[in-house]
Amino acid sequence: MSRRKYWSRGRIKKPHRVRGVAVLPSLFTLGNAVCGFAAIYYAAMPGGDFNQKLFVSPLALAGYFVFMAILADAIDGRLARLARSASDFGGELDSLADVISFGVAPAFLLIKLAAGTKEMATDIAPIGVPWLGKGIWLIAAIYLCCTALRLARFNVENATDSSAHIGFKGLPAPAAAGAIASLVVLHQEFLRTATGLGDWLPSATWTETLVVRALPAVALVLALAMVSRIPYVHIVNQYMLGRRSFRHLVRITIFMILCLVHLQIALVCIFCGFALSGPLGSLRRRWQRAKAKTDLPQTQTESN
Repeated sequence: MSRRKYWSRGRIKKPHRVRGVAVLPSLFTLGNAVCGFAAIYYAAMPGGDFNQKLFVSPLALAGYFVFMAILADAIDGRLARLARSASDFGGELDSLADVISFGVAPAFLLIKLAAGTKEMATDIAPIGVPWLGKGIWLIAAIYLCCTALRLARFNVENATDSSAHIGFKGLPAPAAAGAIASLVVLHQEFLRTATGLGDWLPSATWTETLVVRALPAVALVLALAMVSRIPYVHIVNQYMLGRRSFRHLVRITIFMILCLVHLQIALVCIFCGFALSGPLGSLRRRWQRAKAKTDLPQTQTESN
């Protein structure tokens, strides 16, 4: 069988050559990947000493690089749609960068936070409980795989126009990564307070231990939420774009000012609250539908 006939039967798809690339959105996408790589780099550093210039630990700096990657990911897609240069190449490049920044980096942060605590040994296992360290590694691997599956499904099921980004099916990968990074940053801020470099957070051992022990369970729930079909709203498209009332602008302004007062706690509330908004919204809609069904027979009997 000739090569031409083999292709004509549709068994092999002839590759298409990339003829044009949107430069500015692609640069932001690559910046997203670089931020994810920087997060992994700083997370791999010894986390005992705080940076004397920035007064943050390497693990906290890694978390902030994850937030920078989230910002770059939000900008590149917006630029591509505004310039009408969204393409399959940009979507594939964005997914490759997202796997690094929102898959590998948060999973590595989870492992390093567990390995850096006093209760953990260097092999990511608590002293006397070796199976728990393997469980944390397994949860990190599950999180990474669910992130890759979430991104692949998003590329297949979503279009490139802005009308397809009103909401999401499943928790977006940047939001899940932000939830993990925010908890890591909060834990490091507690440690910074304990060392005397900060004084606005309560220095309590139980708060640090609570974050460390809860983070694996939170990561597992976030991983399952990413591959679920739970609907999530697009915060920027729903609440930031278009013309809104003056009262709406005042509320957002006050909220942003409050976020600047306690940034670490605000980041946890924003990302973890958004992760919970999907399941809570689904439960509320189910309750409303059940209530409407129970109210319908009553109205019919009263009308009769």
